[in-house]
Amino acid sequence: GTGSGTLTFTYRGDAGLSARKTFNFRPKDQAYVLNVEASVEVSGTLRPVTIAFGPGLGPGYSPDGQRFTPSQAIQFVNGSVTRLSSDAVLKQAQYEGQMRYAGVEDHYFVAVALLNDAPARADYSPVTVPVPGGAQGATRSFISFALRPNPGAAPSQTVAVPFFMGPKVFDNLREADPQLALQHRRRTEL
Repeated sequence: GTGSGTLTFTYRGDAGLSARKTFNFRPKDQAYVLNVEASVEVSGTLRPVTIAFGPGLGPGYSPDGQRFTPSQAIQFVNGSVTRLSSDAVLKQAQYEGQMRYAGVEDHYFVAVALLNDAPARADYSPVTVPVPGGAQGATRSFISFALRPNPGAAPSQTVAVPFFMGPKVFDNLREADPQLALQHRRRTEL
């Protein structure tokens, strides 16, 4: 839809675990932007928050035999952009530093946490699953990621992270993060 909205989930268990997640859709009327706010407590003590993004973007294979561009991790860490294939993620899954953004992309779409050069840790994992109804042995490949803002610091009351999840349309990327738009424009000009 085109309107903004908020959705909140809370959990409180008998063993003292308490968690809260709030999703703010289209904050400041920004297309494809979702703000995630989360907090976790155990017996009244704040705990670090990790935001997990499941395997995604794209179909993970070429259903019609056309050229296929697999999803890959993308991150801007310590002033440099890196794109990581599934093989690269198998060799090194964890990255930490001053992150402007971190997430996954395919040929047409991108899903990234917009961290504004804050300290963070990203953990990537390749995911391979069978193609539903596909030929014997046919698989789909994705990359999932988990993000821990401000690793090593004392947990704060609430972690708030904006995400861009949408098509690689220059104006929408620029509105979310000018550097993200610049990297995708350079890549399409090559």
